[in-house]
Amino acid sequence: MPMLSVYDEVMRAAYVTRYEKTATDLEPVFPPKGSYPNKRQFRHITETEFKSIERAMRRTTAGHFARNRRGLRGNSYDGVPGPGHAYAIDSTIGDVHLRSAIQPAWLVGRPIVYIIVDVWSTAVVGFYACLRSPSWAAAKLALFSALAEPTVTAELWGYEYSPVLVPTPTAPATFWCDRGEYLSSGARETALRLGFNADINPPYRPDLKGLVEVLHRITKDTQVRDFIPGAIDARRRELDMFPGAKESALNLREYVQYLYSVFAHYNAFADRRERTTGEMMAAGVRPTPAGLWRFGHETGFGFRRHVPHGQLVAGLFERAEMTARRNGNFVESLQYESDLAEAEQWSVQARNFGVLERAAYFYPGYAGKVWVPAADGLHEFRLKANARVAAEVSFDEWRDALGYAMLQQSQMAHERFCASVRNLCKRDELVKQATERTSAAMARSTGSVPTTREARSLESSPAGAALLAASEAAGDPAPDDYLKVAEATDYDAMMDQLLSDVLRKEGT
Repeated sequence: MPMLSVYDEVMRAAYVTRYEKTATDLEPVFPPKGSYPNKRQFRHITETEFKSIERAMRRTTAGHFARNRRGLRGNSYDGVPGPGHAYAIDSTIGDVHLRSAIQPAWLVGRPIVYIIVDVWSTAVVGFYACLRSPSWAAAKLALFSALAEPTVTAELWGYEYSPVLVPTPTAPATFWCDRGEYLSSGARETALRLGFNADINPPYRPDLKGLVEVLHRITKDTQVRDFIPGAIDARRRELDMFPGAKESALNLREYVQYLYSVFAHYNAFADRRERTTGEMMAAGVRPTPAGLWRFGHETGFGFRRHVPHGQLVAGLFERAEMTARRNGNFVESLQYESDLAEAEQWSVQARNFGVLERAAYFYPGYAGKVWVPAADGLHEFRLKANARVAAEVSFDEWRDALGYAMLQQSQMAHERFCASVRNLCKRDELVKQATERTSAAMARSTGSVPTTREARSLESSPAGAALLAASEAAGDPAPDDYLKVAEATDYDAMMDQLLSDVLRKEGT
């Protein structure tokens, strides 16, 4: 509250203690002039009796003061031995609108972006973007981007990998994270399986991993500065510079490729001169996140723990059922193929004994591959060339397309019903007219009737066509006329065949 409002409230509570009853209401009895402090005296009392820090604490809530106004007692990397020991992870809503990779005319909204940062070197070791709400299923895929070989992630998203961080990141000793999706049984199970500790922050304390929050801000500022189509600045709504979703142009895959270029440039060139010591300067350490990362590992105080690729896939990817039918192997209506299915003859088993179901793991951002466990390890299944979508499409976008198609099913069913009724009416009318015409012709027909063979020859001969035209002009001819034409047609056919045989024998 402003000082004047505080003064009025305090004076009313301390000095207006009596009220007189009037005909309509209670009237306060004001103290005599000079018997209560004026504003200058009140300000002097409050500023001398209460310390400035205490006044600052009373102006806001305890949580807001602890996050934004408390004294800084150290740095985030204090107590972290070196690179690779502690990673911090956080998610946010990306300030950019995206479009579908299947149909660019469709808007898919704003993505959820996860960023994982090495606390000691401040290097971005992994990130993930998706079209679903924050969940542990999405956070696991962000962990995969930090723990797996970078070339694997680059292949899944289709960008060219640049070895900025040397050596490549591996599993850390601990993860710094918020509550929410990380405070779940799935998160605990994954941490035990992969062998790291989850250091969960207290509620409403994002400042304890402020480095990730700063990187989110840097990313958003960069995409606005680069004039990315559909990028917005949510902190500047009041400037009326809030573009609409229709201005967007990137799809999810292209946006991930853009983020990779942003983070690779940050790791290679962000200024970290305040982190370098005299020994580092003498050793020629490059004052960047990538330089600090490399120095820590080359010196020997970095932490590295490799996790096998199969263990990462089984522990972090999403699981689905692969259905092996006689016409192929399908995951979410997409067909895949592999040497394993051919070697074990899945299609033969499905054709003779019914469909087979096998567990499969997939990466939601890339539909081109799935992994199926077998006795000898994981086997890679690739999307078939004539599958229903391209390999670059994400599973989320494929599900959107299926949902969009389902919305049109009711209209298509109605149109099919209307067309079927029209066709039935036309067919009934056609059969009715043919039946009536046949009955009338049989009633008028007298005399002999040609055989089926004669009638067939007559139907396909030029003479028969001429006779049909004459009949349409002058009425039905006599049956004997039909017989004469049929006999002539048979005779001509016989002579043509005889001449053909003679010419073949003579070799001409």
